Amino acid sequence: AVESGMNFLAIFTRDAVFAVAGDGPNAIGQGAFAQPALVANGQGAVPGSAHLSHAFGVFYQADRGIYLLTPNAQVQYVGAAVEDTVGTKTIKSIDVFDHNNEIRFLLQPDSGNSVICCFNTFYKLWSVWQLHETIVDQINYSTTGGSADNTHFILSNASPEMILQV
Repeated sequence: AVESGMNFLAIFTRDAVFAVAGDGPNAIGQGAFAQPALVANGQGAVPGSAHLSHAFGVFYQADRGIYLLTPNAQVQYVGAAVEDTVGTKTIKSIDVFDHNNEIRFLLQPDSGNSVICCFNTFYKLWSVWQLHETIVDQINYSTTGGSADNTHFILSNASPEMILQV
C-alpha cells in the first residue's frame, strides 16, 4: 500500500513501513527520489486493509491492530483500546468526520456482523459501534458549499436500504 504523508510518501509492505522523501524528478526528468528509508520493521500493513492520510499522520492496520505513522516518521500503536474488537477483522474503510472530531474505521469480519471503531480526535478516545448486520461500505457525504448537514451513510448487505447516521 502507498499513502501520501505530510512530509513523505509512505510505502507499506506486509512486514515493514518505508518512507520516501524529496521532490523527485523535475518536469524534464532530471533528478530522482531518495531511496526508501526503513521506518519500522515488523509493523507493515495488512494486505487489503484501508489506510488514511490525516493531519495526525497515516492511520493503517498492522497485524496487532491500528497504527499511526506520524508526520515525523514515527510509528505509534494507537489502537490498544480497541485491540480485542479489531482482532482478526480487516479494516474495510476509514472515513474522517471533522465536524464530529471523529475518524471511523469500518471493520469487516470473516463472517457475522460488522463493527465501526470510532476514534475521537479531540479527546483521543475510542468508542465501538456494534452493527447488527454486514456492512458493505460507509461514506461521509456533505453537500457542496460547506453546509453543516454532514452525514454518515452506511450501505448494508442485508437490505437494499442505506442506514443514515447524522
